[in-house]
Amino acid sequence: MEFISLKSPERVERLRALGQLRDTADAGSERIPTETSASRSSKRLGLDPRQVICLIDANKFYCACERVIDPSLRGKPLVVLTNNDGCVAALTPEAKALGIRRGMPAFKFRSLVEEGKVEWRSSNYELYGSVSKNIAAILADMAVRIERYSIDENFADITGIPGDPAELGRAMKARIYEWQRIPACVGIANTKTLAKLANHLAKEWPVFGGVINWLDLAPHRREKAMSITPLTEVWGIGRRMGEALQNLGIHTVLDFWKMDPSFIRARWGVVLERTWRELHGIPCIPFDEEAAPREQIIRSRSFGHPVTDLESLAAAVSQHMADAAMTLRQQKSAAGEVGVFFHTNFFRGDLPQQNVSRVVKLPLPTSDTLILTKIAVGIVERFRREGFAYQKAGVILSDIRPEQSSDIPETLFCEASDREKERRRALMETLDGLARIYGRGIVTTASTQLATGWEARHEKLSRCYLTRREEILRAH
Repeated sequence: MEFISLKSPERVERLRALGQLRDTADAGSERIPTETSASRSSKRLGLDPRQVICLIDANKFYCACERVIDPSLRGKPLVVLTNNDGCVAALTPEAKALGIRRGMPAFKFRSLVEEGKVEWRSSNYELYGSVSKNIAAILADMAVRIERYSIDENFADITGIPGDPAELGRAMKARIYEWQRIPACVGIANTKTLAKLANHLAKEWPVFGGVINWLDLAPHRREKAMSITPLTEVWGIGRRMGEALQNLGIHTVLDFWKMDPSFIRARWGVVLERTWRELHGIPCIPFDEEAAPREQIIRSRSFGHPVTDLESLAAAVSQHMADAAMTLRQQKSAAGEVGVFFHTNFFRGDLPQQNVSRVVKLPLPTSDTLILTKIAVGIVERFRREGFAYQKAGVILSDIRPEQSSDIPETLFCEASDREKERRRALMETLDGLARIYGRGIVTTASTQLATGWEARHEKLSRCYLTRREEILRAH
């Protein structure tokens, strides 16, 4: 059994009074789980305590993608704005040095843009998603399996691959930059939480060259790293949880690492206790190659300017429904409920206000764009009122279930023939196939074309060189 001494006896007594440290034979020590107990805990969860996990995170991903397709932006302060060009979604260190911060409204740094000190782009999620898929494909060839955690982060299982894990991490980083020109950092450990922590340290400390293998660090270096890292950098500890722990004097990762897991479980539950165990090298979070099907799909967007006419509102809702239905089919699911919402600008108290939110239960779950759009537009036609200027609209698909269960009728009055079902299913497959080849929107429902001009502002939207044939770069 290994013991880690706590330097301050007064701190030990304070923590013990709070019930945070376990009673041990040594009043000035905390008992750390042995490798044997860690192995037993992991095996109970069906996990391999000897696993090796990488977390590969692309640096400043949105800005990096913009710089890939426009090399003139390299080295310059760059900001990518959120939908409707409202606030800062991502920024480069050069932009941060000018006082710009994430979430800052665009108008606050407009003078810097006008003076030519900052470049900015509208968010282009189609481009970012395409680059993200390419990075995942690169990692899939270098790892046992991968898990796409977010658009700019991937977990990679490298358990059993011969050689030095750190060397493999450097090879991943180099290949991503060589093939996609996207800089990345790699954290390596035997749990996901520690891999995320190692990745954070790799970003904070350039001396490591963007790759840190937590398993290679000596115990005193691990303790030092945890002692200088804020608690909120731990994966799974958000702002509110961080504030609650800080109120008890837990400010760093090391403070949390030294807590008693039984106290954590009693006070906050098993989820936070698993985070603690992951920090101690005990795998508790399984590797998930297949993303779980979404239980709810939402598509919404603020308008570029207030919308008053029925045609614009119906066109917006139809476009959102087309995107949501395609996502539904991609995960091989069907929706049993359709929701539509639209509202005016809540901040304009001088204008008439209306907030509409309606849900319709379907007799037969479906992923058919035509059926879902007809219902959504019907809600708009029924509840939209003259004299109101609407600011935002969206759709919600819920009661989502596996696709095969959509053939089971909810009532005795669902009489769609097998031939008709097969014809509509083939039609949806054709729509999806055309979208994969030519990009989304190549074939749309008529209601999406009722009006234009309602779309969100994208004044400086980069071209989709990787996903749309008409926008591919041409050499003359």
